[in-house]
Amino acid sequence: MRAFPALLLGALAYVAFLVGTVPATLVTEQVARIAAGRVDVDRVEGSLWNGRAAVRVRSGAGELALDEVTWRFLPARLLAGEAAFAVQAKRTGFDASLVAARSPGETRLRDLKARGAAATFTPLFPLAAGWQPEGMVTVESDEFALAGNESRGAAKIEWREAALSLANARPLGSWKADLTGKGEAIEVALATVKGPLRLAGKGTMKGKAPFVFEGTASADPGREKELEALLALIGPRRPDGLHAITVR
Repeated sequence: MRAFPALLLGALAYVAFLVGTVPATLVTEQVARIAAGRVDVDRVEGSLWNGRAAVRVRSGAGELALDEVTWRFLPARLLAGEAAFAVQAKRTGFDASLVAARSPGETRLRDLKARGAAATFTPLFPLAAGWQPEGMVTVESDEFALAGNESRGAAKIEWREAALSLANARPLGSWKADLTGKGEAIEVALATVKGPLRLAGKGTMKGKAPFVFEGTASADPGREKELEALLALIGPRRPDGLHAITVR
């Protein structure tokens, strides 16, 4: 009987060794499967609990390469009934951090902070590359949760000190978009923080349906001539003098 404690300790140590050396590819394969072709992963290193990889994220038009994505398991979150990881992502001109957590039926993103130069995102939208966007884009969220086709929580995206090659005005302005998860729909509200180009509007993202957005664009008094060409590209002029923004 005296050998039992030593046997038990040895067995626990062996289990800990097996768990601790579960390869990181187990994580990346699951992420790729869940992302359904929108994410590619390579150069995988480390374990299930602490690893790194290079990641490519695809949109309908292009892809964004992240040089390094690292993750670290947060065992204390098991007491709250969820498996959680601290995640960091980096590439030239961009960095992000968040906590990704999973509990039965729901995935949660917490403490999301991302910051990158506007030009960093043009690989996702190649048609925008010719506009030579400038300024800084930030994304923040205390918590955003997804469960099947439903969502809850809020996130904020800001484009600060924005500029485009299509307009001589620099900067054009700073704008923010507030995203709110409301069941099957994510509502988007666009507003101007400051600057001569005034943008406003509301939209909805719902499942696989196309993104729907309606809003307006205008210039500060005295800046209309300077922004005339850009406003004409944004949308037709309405009788009230505002230019319509329509996405369907």
